Amino acid sequence: VVSTQSTGSSGINAEYGSDAARKYHSTPTGKAAQSDAARKYQDTLAGKTAYAEAARKYQSAPEGKAAYAAANKKFQSSLSGKASLSSSQKTYRATSKGKEKDSSYNSSEDAKISRGVYLASEQGKDAQKRYRDSEAGKASQKKVF
Repeated sequence: VVSTQSTGSSGINAEYGSDAARKYHSTPTGKAAQSDAARKYQDTLAGKTAYAEAARKYQSAPEGKAAYAAANKKFQSSLSGKASLSSSQKTYRATSKGKEKDSSYNSSEDAKISRGVYLASEQGKDAQKRYRDSEAGKASQKKVF
């Protein structure tokens, strides 16, 4: 690396200093020190602000959106993701706004079509059979007749 600065020894020291820093930060001790410094910085208001701004910029970029979507899909297919989603849905649906949206959607044409398509599928037929064979299904059949 050749310095183009004409500041004498300070330019040379800056060049050697950055080279030494790169070498140091590639060692386990240097990596640990850098991680510790980053954690301390991120705990400050300036660090939190800078981190949030960088995250916003990344998430609005195409590669950030794709990475977020992939990570979200992976999380939602994991056991903890399914549990979290289920819990969030139950909590939301217990609110008046959630009940209103459920009711609104359930009476919509989209919901009727979706239910019809599902019930006509093999998975839907299996679910209907399992319900009819269950205690609740048998009890509801008795009430109808």
